Amino acid sequence: MLSQSSFSSDNRVLTQSFYRTLFYHFSESCDDPTQILLSKCQLAILPSEKGIVTFFIVAPSQQVAEGLVNQGNHIIDRVSRIMMGIRQTAICFVPIEYQEEYQALKPNISEIPYHFLVGKVYDNFSENAQIVE
Repeated sequence: MLSQSSFSSDNRVLTQSFYRTLFYHFSESCDDPTQILLSKCQLAILPSEKGIVTFFIVAPSQQVAEGLVNQGNHIIDRVSRIMMGIRQTAICFVPIEYQEEYQALKPNISEIPYHFLVGKVYDNFSENAQIVE
């Protein structure tokens, strides 16, 4: 019989492998310029501040985030096709004033406080976007 800790560890490894594969397929489905930008980012699926399941793309700089926002419709189309059930996509970056604290938290994106992030949140089922506060 498997111990609870062994099961939890195996489950975590399986989950991480699943998300790594999902993010790989998402990235590979994008055009080359978008793939280059995405390769610099951290990707995660987490609940937003309001509890909505959200695909977070955290860019290393405002410049990379702006490049991704310019590809917003393409990215949302890819997310909607590959990640059904994910209701929002957030394309964000960490402003300079929070970079030091952010670097201390890497690579665990799930622990990044939302107030660190600036960017846009897209509804995956429409072309509406709103600014993240």
